[in-house]
Amino acid sequence: ERCISDGITHVLIGMAGQDIDSGEYSGAEWSMYYDQEYGYTQLWANRTYFHFTYYHNDNDALIDQFVLTK
Repeated sequence: ERCISDGITHVLIGMAGQDIDSGEYSGAEWSMYYDQEYGYTQLWANRTYFHFTYYHNDNDALIDQFVLTK
């Protein structure tokens, strides 16, 4: 229900095959970012590094990103 430093990170992504939802996650305490635009993600990972990026589909603008390291 809240963000905890060094806690487990969950990424909820729903980008294809379903209509954009009604916003039921918008404003949730545990949510750091919410968007209702179509887009795509890129992931880079190895044993010690995880880099996530999210881009809007219509203009390829970088909208969100984060890096996790071990």
